[in-house]
Amino acid sequence: MSRIAVLSVFVLTLLYARAQEDYTMGVYLTDGSVVTYALTDVDNIANESSTTMSVCLVDGTTESYAFTVVDSVVFVQAPSGYINGYEYVNLGLSVKWATMNVGASLPEEYGDYFAWGETEPKGSYLGSNSVMLGVETVDIAGDEYYDAATANWGGTWRMPTHAECRELLVRCTWTWTTLEGVNGYLVTGPRGNSIFLPAAGCYLGESLCGAGTYGDYWLSTPDDNNTSSSYDLSFYSDCHYMNWLYRHYGRTVRPVSD
Repeated sequence: MSRIAVLSVFVLTLLYARAQEDYTMGVYLTDGSVVTYALTDVDNIANESSTTMSVCLVDGTTESYAFTVVDSVVFVQAPSGYINGYEYVNLGLSVKWATMNVGASLPEEYGDYFAWGETEPKGSYLGSNSVMLGVETVDIAGDEYYDAATANWGGTWRMPTHAECRELLVRCTWTWTTLEGVNGYLVTGPRGNSIFLPAAGCYLGESLCGAGTYGDYWLSTPDDNNTSSSYDLSFYSDCHYMNWLYRHYGRTVRPVSD
């Protein structure tokens, strides 16, 4: 693909991104550095010549880059805001969804794994060391002793409920994709904003199973009919649904907040 053709793709992407909310543009350079622009500051991307790309800013200034030093131009949705230091995205649903899992520092990272009703990761996930297996309980959302999101992130963060997960499934568009080499779902809400859920698999005993193939995310709601299981969000590349699963398995947690 020619430099001009690549530039055309950048311009089209810029026009699309500016029509959405809260995007930034990053110019990634071959030396590993990145120059970031708020899209509200960018007027256009142009080519001064067949060897140079220019970022034209709304204040009338221009910043130019030789194509030989540009690795890529990436448009990234910025978070809608922060709660207690952690990013969230407003999908247009009843709750705000975090941009990453508990224990992760980037959206594509798996983060930590938790047995249901426990707030710390551990080396082995077995029925014999499960705190809540066989224990009758109510919904644990927001309980700092049992909710991994509340215990680790504080503030108003908590695990999503069955009803909030159903809303995510029914009202959003789910697209299986890859982010930085990690498989997962891009979930786009009614406002056009998105979160990425990596296919992090789950832990049984000391073994990580299914990473890159499926995702299992704990919900705060217990199974009313079985004290050994609770609800979770499960997905593969061709399906996504709620399920009830045994509490002693180690699964990921994606926080929400009111």
